[in-house]
Order: sequence, then C-alpha cells, then structure tokens
Amino acid sequence: MATARSKVPQARFFYALRPDRAAADELATLAVEAAERWGGHPFAAPDIHLTLAFVGTRRLEERPTLEAILRGLPRRFEASDAPADGGDDGGSRLALSRLGSFGRGVLWIGPPADEPRAPPAGTFAHRLAHEIRARLRAARIDFDDRPLQLHATLVRGAKTFGRPWNAGGSGDAGTREPAPRRIVARTWSLALGASGADSTPQHRYRWTHPGAGGKQSP
Repeated sequence: MATARSKVPQARFFYALRPDRAAADELATLAVEAAERWGGHPFAAPDIHLTLAFVGTRRLEERPTLEAILRGLPRRFEASDAPADGGDDGGSRLALSRLGSFGRGVLWIGPPADEPRAPPAGTFAHRLAHEIRARLRAARIDFDDRPLQLHATLVRGAKTFGRPWNAGGSGDAGTREPAPRRIVARTWSLALGASGADSTPQHRYRWTHPGAGGKQSP
C-alpha cells in the first residue's frame, strides 16, 4: 500500500558538467563498446556527465532552491579557459583517459590523475565543485561531502570488469586502466541534473542550466 510520503513527487538531484555534443557522442560510443564486452546498460550521450556535487533525493518542489545555487555561475566553459590538469601530456583540458569501476557494475572514465584535489590545485572543475559545495553549505542543503573524484559513468549493471582494452588480468573494483582512446571536450556546460520516476536507461536525467529560468532539457 502506498504511503503519503511515497506519493510526494521526488527526484535525485546533483550538480554536474556536461561535455559538448561531439565529446558526448564519443563517450557514448565508448560506453556501448564497454557494455558489449562486460554487459550492463551503456549511458546515452545526453546523460553522460561529470558529477561535481551529489545532493540526493529531494521533493520536486525544492528544485527552485537547488537551481538558485547556480545563480551567477557561468553556463559554459571553453577548453581554452580550463587550466592544464596535469594529465599525460602536461597540457590536457580535462582529458578523460582512464577507466575504472566501483560499486555493483559501474564502469567509468576519468582524468589520468588518481589523487583527490582541492583548490587552488586541480582543474577548473575542482574549483567549480568547491564553489558549489560552499554555496550548498551556506544554504544548509545536505549533500555528499566526500572528496571529489572526477569521473563520467559509462555503464551500469556490468557483470564483470577487468582490463577491457588490454590483454591479461582479471581486475576488481579498484581496477584502473588506460582507456582505448583519450577524449577531450571542447566545451563543458554546468547544470543541475535530476532523475525521477520517468527515468529510463535511454533517458536518465533532466537538466537545468544557469540562467535557464527553470527551463529543463533532456
């Protein structure tokens, strides 16, 4: 029997950076390749993102409060605006070149560096995450305050994960391996993401960008 609480419209909210369409399409292709090797559901291009702060389940009526956290922040970041991330070429712009896994069958791709970073070190994404998290604290909005480890989920529900594009090895939840190719977005867009009752593996999230006046996009 449904409870009164379960009838309240809710969604899981988070703040994220979305890659430009070309990079998103390339990442989605990589997700399909990973799912073909290891099973699970690959993420569609519009759903791929780098999480900056995870808020969790909230009532939909709280969306305007969460959108207000983005007020005054840039909507888009050009690659030329992003400082070098200390990657494998010393001058990459949030290069995604390392595969990994965690939890139950979650496969992801992220920057080459392993260690968590905090301002003033790290990429523009780390500094942006720091600002958003500071605003959430000031607004007394609870969120997952664990150290940021930038990654973009590619597949959920994979059956196994080892060394997908390298021979040998069985791997485990801590596996880190070079991706088959390095992917760099030309631009990144800041957004509030939400997943609710209408989410599917083909359409997981709805997005609201800074200055969008509450207008959502797929």
